Amino acid sequence: MGDERMQNKSSHIDGFLGLMDEDGSNVFLNWVKTNELKAILVVGICTDICVLDFVCTTLSARNLGLLAPLEDVMVYSCTT
Repeated sequence: MGDERMQNKSSHIDGFLGLMDEDGSNVFLNWVKTNELKAILVVGICTDICVLDFVCTTLSARNLGLLAPLEDVMVYSCTT
């Protein structure tokens, strides 16, 4: 397996929405599809706000079939 890491330095509370490109595409959606990811691990320092928003949007997109082949979204919660 190669290095499929993505680091999002978005200034938006919901990083999924913050990754919208000027042409209307979504960088995250394209990254998942290009790398054929079946699982992702989401980490962050603000699990109850930013990470939660990103994960909820990601799960919604997955449930609507927009993130195939993604199956699992895991969260690593670190406390500060």
